Amino acid sequence: MLEASLSQLEQLVSDLVQQNQTLLQTNQTLSTELAQAKDENENLQLNLMEQEEKHGATAARIQAQAITTQIMPLGNITQMTQQERDLIGAWIAQGAQTN
Repeated sequence: MLEASLSQLEQLVSDLVQQNQTLLQTNQTLSTELAQAKDENENLQLNLMEQEEKHGATAARIQAQAITTQIMPLGNITQMTQQERDLIGAWIAQGAQTN
């Protein structure tokens, strides 16, 4: 009877160790995946910031040429009206998307 109890305890301990090893392996895998996801997220955020800077610079150039100095289009060859310039200015003021 004592041997049966000892055998049962050994089996329970063996099962417990196996479960802990499995959990450890799963935890290591998840930690690696989390680190990769964090790296990817940081890269995406940097790319987004770069895109926002590009769009902002493009909008600033359009504003400078079409609104502020009114040199765009060159020589006003298309006869851009003040109303059209105002429309472009409003578009820029509202966060112009220049993709």
